[in-house]
Amino acid sequence: MKFTVENEQDLTEKIYELLREKLKAGFSVGLIGDLGSGKTTLVQGLLNKLGIKEPVTSPTFTLRKIYTLSENLSVQHIDLYRIDEASSHHEIEEWLEDKDYLTFVEWPENIKDNNKYFDLILKLKVTGKSSREVEVIWN
Repeated sequence: MKFTVENEQDLTEKIYELLREKLKAGFSVGLIGDLGSGKTTLVQGLLNKLGIKEPVTSPTFTLRKIYTLSENLSVQHIDLYRIDEASSHHEIEEWLEDKDYLTFVEWPENIKDNNKYFDLILKLKVTGKSSREVEVIWN
């Protein structure tokens, strides 16, 4: 499934409506796209929709950030931009296999056998100043 959105708010709204019932512990989303394509902004928007009050920032340098939304839902936001695909990443694989979290992973293509970790892959492509083409791939 592919669609185009005109801005970041439209992107967040469309993805939230698509995933509303699935945004719970054990569900994992891989986000693929060039730098500046809106991956972190999408995670920020979705977490705001789910009720997160604290600032949501990119975990590029820390690799992983955890947000607690309620006693029943915690979110892990992982950024694999700085990870080399050929490396062994035992700790990262443990994070990805942990079903206690709703998981969002930026740059999932940077880890081996990534398809086994994700229920959904979202590919974001910049098509204009603020527009994006989105490809939704269910695993």
